[in-house]
Amino acid sequence: MKHLDVAGGTGDIAFCVLESIRGVSHKVMHDSFVETEGQTQIFICDINPNMLNIGKKRAIERGYTNSSYLHFVEGDVEALSFEGGSMDGYTIGFGIRNVTHIEKALAEAYRCAF
Repeated sequence: MKHLDVAGGTGDIAFCVLESIRGVSHKVMHDSFVETEGQTQIFICDINPNMLNIGKKRAIERGYTNSSYLHFVEGDVEALSFEGGSMDGYTIGFGIRNVTHIEKALAEAYRCAF
């Protein structure tokens, strides 16, 4: 799974998504489904590098050191650098209130995840 959390520099939503994926993987492991780190990638995108630094610190505090599944990316929600259709999921939390052109942000969400 590839998931994009925009305006999520602190990692709050991304960590919840990751824990949810891990929970599902754990529950179905008895059916011979084993998830590897490379199969799950969560991209945390924020325009503010200071917020991303907070998220990186919090990831380390949660034990996600040298994580190959968490990626912190500086970027603009209205002009994302990800390929179209490259994400399986997309979230934006309270950061939506700081978006200047919500219609552009939603168009980018649709482009990346649908």
